[in-house]
Amino acid sequence: MNSSKPLLSIIITAYNVAEYIEFSLHSAISQSNIDIEIIVVDDGSTDQTAEIVKRFTALDNRIKYYYHTNKGVSATRNFSLSVVNGIFFTFLDGDDLISKDFADIVLKNHESNDVLFFDFLEEQPSGSLIEKYFKMDIPERYEGDFKDNAFWIADKFPSLWAKAYRTEFIKKNNILFFDTKTLEDMFFILDILMLKPMMHYVPFMSYIYKYNNTSLSRKINISVLNDRQKVVAFYLSKYSTIGIPLNNYSFTFWFNRIFMQLYLVFSTRLISKDRKPAFFQTINFIQLLLDKLKSDKLVENNITIFKLLNTLQLKLFFLVYLVLFSASKISNSFSYFSFQIFTLLFRIFVKK
Repeated sequence: MNSSKPLLSIIITAYNVAEYIEFSLHSAISQSNIDIEIIVVDDGSTDQTAEIVKRFTALDNRIKYYYHTNKGVSATRNFSLSVVNGIFFTFLDGDDLISKDFADIVLKNHESNDVLFFDFLEEQPSGSLIEKYFKMDIPERYEGDFKDNAFWIADKFPSLWAKAYRTEFIKKNNILFFDTKTLEDMFFILDILMLKPMMHYVPFMSYIYKYNNTSLSRKINISVLNDRQKVVAFYLSKYSTIGIPLNNYSFTFWFNRIFMQLYLVFSTRLISKDRKPAFFQTINFIQLLLDKLKSDKLVENNITIFKLLNTLQLKLFFLVYLVLFSASKISNSFSYFSFQIFTLLFRIFVKK
């Protein structure tokens, strides 16, 4: 180990988290292994976040504070990667907590590994804690159809936190966050996994994630839908040349991403003027991606797609999509009327 570098960098990207960040910083500076640095990048907070962090930097020289005008989560995380010094790094959201033994566990498992995966706790609004387990015996090296493991992990465990990354591996491969407001964490993980890193799962409760119903990922509007479309289309193009063999998780991964768009339009409380354009925008987006899958010869036709979808939820969404798309070819008014009926049924079914 290079003694001139800290073992672990804890990266906190912060935006208006004055209510919580003191607790997050306390959990970081209280590591049982003190060989760490704490990097706080403030993405233009307008509350008391800066004052609180600066007070901590005066007390602990391991804390480094950076401020820039609001650039969004991806740009903020990319900046943090440019200043990180640790042999490994991990992410800590400004309203969450990290285990005091996290750095020690990284030290015990860092040799020959590029990515470490951990279990975590999810704190509900009621204050109760739910244990979340990684639940996968990942191989030390990818063998055979490695991409199926990659898509599975990125889909089921897309969060940046509860993981530790070897800095040299990330920088050597120039892995950065895509410029998007949503799904940036999932595709950062996928980019890493596609490079076949040395991985290791550690059964250790590493993190307390505070479930937040008002987070950006749960606020849906036209802008968010556009953003999701941009990132899904980009990565589908990036990785579709790899090929999607029949009956594996890679196939399901893309349809989870594609039909989540339709799910969001059904379930969200969009303002009236946004409902109609959001619906047609989503139908057109799904059709473009389906056409691409067919033109790339990843699937043959709609019957093939339906047979390959391996969950009842996806099969139902695909059938609904086919009905709505067919209706749109008859008339937009008929299609939108059908959409409103499906939306009503959906909200009754899920009690929204």
